[in-house]
This record gives sequence, C-alpha cells and structure tokens, in this order.
Amino acid sequence: MIKLTKSSILAAIAMAIALPQVSANSNTIRNLCTHPVWVHEFPTEKVYRLDAGQSGNYFLAEGPGVAFNFYTGCQDNTAVVCRTGGTRTDSGQTPFMRAEASWDQNGVNLGYNISPLYGYNMSIKMWTGDTNSAMVCNIQVACPVYGPDMSCYSPCCDKAEGCLGTNNCKDDGNIAHGARGTYTGFYQEVCPDAYSFPDDGWNAGGRIVYLSGQSKDLFIDLCTSDKSTNRQTPKTSRK
Repeated sequence: MIKLTKSSILAAIAMAIALPQVSANSNTIRNLCTHPVWVHEFPTEKVYRLDAGQSGNYFLAEGPGVAFNFYTGCQDNTAVVCRTGGTRTDSGQTPFMRAEASWDQNGVNLGYNISPLYGYNMSIKMWTGDTNSAMVCNIQVACPVYGPDMSCYSPCCDKAEGCLGTNNCKDDGNIAHGARGTYTGFYQEVCPDAYSFPDDGWNAGGRIVYLSGQSKDLFIDLCTSDKSTNRQTPKTSRK
C-alpha cells in the first residue's frame, strides 16, 4: 500500500479526476486518544508513533495522493504486531481506520476522505481551514462484528474469521472493483460521510470525497468527540 488495487480508494480518485503531479502543503495529525497511535503513511511506508496528546506534521508529497492507516496497541514502533491493524496485517485482519487525500486536476482543491473499509478502531475528523470543511466518522452504537478492544470489522465482513477488509467485497467490475458488503448499510447509517464499500458513491455520482476551498492545509483528529457528519443529499443516492 498505497495499494493501487481494488483495496484503495485513492486509485479510484486518481482514475476519476486524473490527478497531476502537484505539491501540497502540510498535514497535521492530532492524537486526541488516551493511548498511543501508530501512523502508517503511504506511499512512503513510514511508521510514526504519536503518543496521547501529541501532534505530528507531515508533508503531503507530490503524486496521486497520500494515505494514513492508524494502528493501536503495537508491541514496538515497527508496528508489525498490533492489537488493531499492523504493517503485516494491513488488509483488515484486525480493524483499523484509514484517511486519504489527493489533489483535483487543477492542483487547487484538496480532496480527502475517511475510509473504514478495513474496519474501525477510532473516531476520525478530517478538516481544513475552510468553513464547513469537517467530515467525521464516530461510531457510538454497537458494532455488527466486534474486533479487539471494541473495534469493528470491515463492512464487507460478516464475521471476524477470514476477514481481509475490501478483499471480502464482491467484484462489481467498476472503478474500485468492490460492491456493497454485508454491513454496508450499518456504516452508511453511523458514518454517512465515510466510505462503506469500495465503489461507494462512484456508481451514483455522489462521491464520498470532499474538496477544500482556498486552504491547502489538512488536519486529522484521532479519537475526536465530534459526532459523525452527514452531507449526503439525498442520502438514498448511495444505496
């Protein structure tokens, strides 16, 4: 990863809006959790540890985009073995959240999205300096399939055994090659502004990707207390 295959929404974004090679500004990740979080950055494959209350600033590099996986309970800073996620189990064997960002075809607006396609292990807020730019995924109800430490398995998995995130979604032959999963409906209800299956939004033209305005700085808050946002109008267009 970045896995430019059916498991990556970045691939779908790049194909749909033909992203050029452009430079970005900064990306600030703030760990509001009460525990450390390991940040796995793509395409660099670097891993960073953010302790509780710590922030990290990362340059959004040139290219088709950047993605961050968020792991918890890792044995060390290699993040190979973790309670949720991990660099060797980054296909959703244990749940983890993912955030993605890329530029539009003019290199002006920054597109960003939240992806629980590999599962959910913490709430996430993504926002820029622009007005009404925030998108939040914060599950506050019981999960259909629980993972370690009250995490939730991917919407494409009906059980923990054999779960591999997006690989459990049926191939529908479209852009990201992933149809609705068993619990897509659940994720659409609790996190309307996050992806709930690989082709979510692309079929209906209602992409779950938001473009910034003038701001070129992105912020990601982990373990936010904000409630999930819902900008889907009409919401039924995604079903």
